[in-house]
Amino acid sequence: MSPHSRLGLGTLIALCLAIFLARLIHGQAIYTVFSDIPTQTQSKALQIIVNNRLKDQKGDFAIVIENIQTKEQYHFNSQKLFPSGSFYKLVLIASVYKELAKGSLTKETILSASKDYLTESFGAVDFGYENFSGPITLSLQDALNRVAQVSDNFAAIMLTDKVRELTSNQQEPLAQMAQDLGLKDTHFGQPETTALDTAHFFRLLSEGKVLSPAASQEIIDLLASSQINNRIPSLLPQIESTVGGQPKRVKVAHKTAELPGLRHDGGIVFLPNNPYIIVLMSKNVQFEDDTVELLANLSKDVYDYFAK
Repeated sequence: MSPHSRLGLGTLIALCLAIFLARLIHGQAIYTVFSDIPTQTQSKALQIIVNNRLKDQKGDFAIVIENIQTKEQYHFNSQKLFPSGSFYKLVLIASVYKELAKGSLTKETILSASKDYLTESFGAVDFGYENFSGPITLSLQDALNRVAQVSDNFAAIMLTDKVRELTSNQQEPLAQMAQDLGLKDTHFGQPETTALDTAHFFRLLSEGKVLSPAASQEIIDLLASSQINNRIPSLLPQIESTVGGQPKRVKVAHKTAELPGLRHDGGIVFLPNNPYIIVLMSKNVQFEDDTVELLANLSKDVYDYFAK
């Protein structure tokens, strides 16, 4: 088992994100079941896999597992509201692509903001910007890459500001995008979402229905470039490549989120001939590092089941 979390820069950044999202996490409880889909549609095999991993775990968990091809599925607490953390960035990315499609933005559009403004907006200096001075300037493409790859909060603030600037006389653009996508329980005043909504987003991506097939594929490729791979992808095996025969890790398009006491990951695992959606959410956990290990092991169990 990994060492227990200690207060450090990562915890400070997560705490600042919690302040930025205006959501505090409190309490601790043994996980409980929130019934959300008819029992007869639930996969018994996946239920056993999940129960074996969550048994005796302290905290709250929500899980959706859906095989894209066979439709085999298992939902656990999937309609229970959890703080979004950086899951809100999925809707942000879709909102940016909406403006790209309209021609309001291009991938070469320059975004710039002072470090002081970004620090005040976020509540601290984001990881990686400690030694920056003067304005922080990124192309829109670079900002998207940083949000997808390292969950960059300063880049996310600049992208959010730009989208809001273009839609100043309309409804809050992220809330409008969530509504357009059918994310019924995703909110931004006190940012929260459900595993069901998050799985729905990835289902739309897999079907080419986030704006367009081309935009969906670009977002998939963007999310597959994530460098935070210690949860869903962490323990997945290498597979033989169809090009050159060199083994490589199975493609996973995913987004992580974290706040104090909270660790999420959700995405699409492109298991050859048997892709599936998996969303793993947790809150009120005592040791975040142990929860990351738990989610990685649960992801591997699901992969092994679908890979049979």
